[in-house]
Amino acid sequence: MITAITDWLQFAVNAIGGACAFICLFEGTRRIYAYGAHRKAVLMAAFGAAFCLMYAGFSYWKYHALRELAQSLERQTFPDDLPADWGKDLTPDKRELSSLTIARLAFVQSGTLRTYFDGTGERKSFAPDQEDVRRRDLAVVAQTRLEDAIRANSIDALLWVIWGLVAALFGYGISREKLP
Repeated sequence: MITAITDWLQFAVNAIGGACAFICLFEGTRRIYAYGAHRKAVLMAAFGAAFCLMYAGFSYWKYHALRELAQSLERQTFPDDLPADWGKDLTPDKRELSSLTIARLAFVQSGTLRTYFDGTGERKSFAPDQEDVRRRDLAVVAQTRLEDAIRANSIDALLWVIWGLVAALFGYGISREKLP
C-alpha cells in the first residue's frame, strides 16, 4: 500500500514538475529570443533548465550507483569446489556446517549446485530444499529488478536532457515566427 502511494506521489511530482519545467524553459527561451533578455525571461529559462538538469543528474547518479552495485554483486564468486583439505582444523560438525553454508550460498547467488563435506569428511552433492529454492527465486527477482532500475534510470537521464533541449528549441523556433 505504501509503495503504491509513493509511486503515485513520485509520478505526480515528476509529471507536474516536468510540465512546469518544460513550459518555463519553452516560454523563457521564447521571450529571450523574441524580446531580448530581461529578468522574468531569464529566470523562467534558468528555472526550467535547472530543473531538467537536476533531474537528469539525479537519474544519472542513481544509474551509476546501481550499476556499481550490480558490478560488485557480479564479482562475488565462490570456488567451484572446496579443496580436499579445506577445514581440516575444524571439528567435523563445524566443517559440515561451514561447507554446507558455502554450498547453500553458492546455490542462492548463482544457481549452481556444489559439493560439501558431511560429518564423516566425505563429499556430498548439495540438494536444495524448498527454502533454498525460495531464496534463489528471491535473488533472481532482486537481480532482475536491479537491472530494470539501472535501465530505467539511464533512460530517464537521457529523456530529461532531451526534453530540456526540445523545450529550448521549440521556444527559439516559436520566437522566430512573425507576429501579426
